[in-house]
Amino acid sequence: MYTGPITIRKTVTLKAKAVRGDLDAGGTATASFAVVEEYRPAQTVTDAKKGLKYSYLERQSFNRPEHILEPPLKSGLVSSIDIGVREREQFYLLQFEGFIKIPITGKYRFTVFSNATTVYIDDELFSSDHGLLPTEKVQDICLEAGYHAVRIVSCVLTEQVHELELYWEGPGTTKQKIPQSVFFH
Repeated sequence: MYTGPITIRKTVTLKAKAVRGDLDAGGTATASFAVVEEYRPAQTVTDAKKGLKYSYLERQSFNRPEHILEPPLKSGLVSSIDIGVREREQFYLLQFEGFIKIPITGKYRFTVFSNATTVYIDDELFSSDHGLLPTEKVQDICLEAGYHAVRIVSCVLTEQVHELELYWEGPGTTKQKIPQSVFFH
């Protein structure tokens, strides 16, 4: 028997009956509640070009930056997320940024497999992991169809196995590596 508020986290149908002591007040009330998810709006992007911008910086220490604030050692364009542009195995910061084009409005599940990476979508942090071994972080995000800002920052300080893979699944798409065809700058 519930005597206080009920938290609803998914769409449900509730049935309730009022009782007092041994007295039954009669019929059962039924109500359906739908959880409405807020979709992040797409950005207006004109003259989008394929690929992501990247910046690469080497230093003996970093304070887990959100993005590169100083002139990079090198920068350029890549067709997709590729840690192969780094020049050494440790003490580097590698940032990819641009847009991801969402094909259909809906709920998307993003999975990042890494050990030293922070991921932002529409400038909101969705994953941050700086362990020694790669782990999988998952986040569901409701997105409108269109362009959404994406920034991926890898900060590697030790001689560790560094992996970086970004997956998605959503309306009409099973879990797969995010294809290069949806990255723009």
